[in-house]
Amino acid sequence: MKGGRKKEHEPVAIWQDIEKLSLSWDSAKELFHYDRIDSTFESLLPQASLRAGAIVFFAAAIIAVILAFLSSIGMTYFEAFRYETIAELHGADIEPEIDFSGLVPYSLYLLLFIVPFSMVFTLVYEWVAWRLLKLTGGKGEFKKQYQLASILTLSMSMVMALELLAPVPFLSYLAFFAFWLLFMYFGFFVRCRAYALVHDISFLHAFVIFVVVSAVAIPIAFFAIQNAVGLFNVPLPAQSAGV
Repeated sequence: MKGGRKKEHEPVAIWQDIEKLSLSWDSAKELFHYDRIDSTFESLLPQASLRAGAIVFFAAAIIAVILAFLSSIGMTYFEAFRYETIAELHGADIEPEIDFSGLVPYSLYLLLFIVPFSMVFTLVYEWVAWRLLKLTGGKGEFKKQYQLASILTLSMSMVMALELLAPVPFLSYLAFFAFWLLFMYFGFFVRCRAYALVHDISFLHAFVIFVVVSAVAIPIAFFAIQNAVGLFNVPLPAQSAGV
């Protein structure tokens, strides 16, 4: 009987997860509006859960991976086009072969390393930040902080759509500037607003904890990613283009 009831409720739970993910998507879009940050976060707090946060984090990682993959394909075509144009300017009749073999190790790198690493890294990052916030007077629950962090990470994955403009001359510079501006907006400002709201502390208090945790976490992440690039033999964009 118990097994039957569990199976009966599984479709309901899955549907609820899909519904929450849809609401999270809408909330992530709302965070692009400066004046809606607090109201958006406040609406999410009552339904916060570690399960929902993990699902949103996973969705954000998958979206980021898809966009990075599409961007690499665009760069491959652009490098081939650039090489052919330069050859024509020098009077050479050369048609470069577009080689997508380099995308195979890149895809494995994204799926087998970046996705699980980002999931574990964000979990540990938020837990360490939560412990420090609690030790310095914070009052919030970890599940609430984790839930809000997942939503702003989903917003950051949307920002990665700007990478699709990387192969486009001139627009690539605007995209690069907009990418890092929005990345800092979400990664620094919105995150600190979330900490302040969850723990009922000042923005300055949240900012200090953010700086302390990031000062340790970012070098560790950079070291891990650089070593993973060599492990998976990830090629440069030019190499992927067969240039």
